Amino acid sequence: MVKNLFLILFILFFSYQSFSQFNESAPWMGTALKKSSDTKITLKEQSNAFNSYWKGKDITKKGSGHKPFKRWENHWKDYLLENGTIATPDVLWKAWEQKQNLAKSEISNWESIGPYTTNVKSGQGRVNTFKI
Repeated sequence: MVKNLFLILFILFFSYQSFSQFNESAPWMGTALKKSSDTKITLKEQSNAFNSYWKGKDITKKGSGHKPFKRWENHWKDYLLENGTIATPDVLWKAWEQKQNLAKSEISNWESIGPYTTNVKSGQGRVNTFKI
């Protein structure tokens, strides 16, 4: 029971943290970014709107929202789809499942092929690169 409660609190905390930095009603999300509900805004469009909004303003003012947006932007830049939009949780979940299935299905047989200075295979150093 305690384990289930901990798991629920853990999931709630991280889901809150994941979505807490995005604000659709932020001042830089003005009319330039308003699109129809079926068209998604790309991260580049959001960043350009943000940067033009903050041009000439004091970004060092505490509580201004500049630093949280930049953190949010830096995090999501690695989770973009081909069209430049941010991947949905469903897409990320499917990618994670594919990775888990690949890890289960493929077993690699690594074997060191040398070069060895003695007959002993261990203690010869480390592998810096490998070629497939």
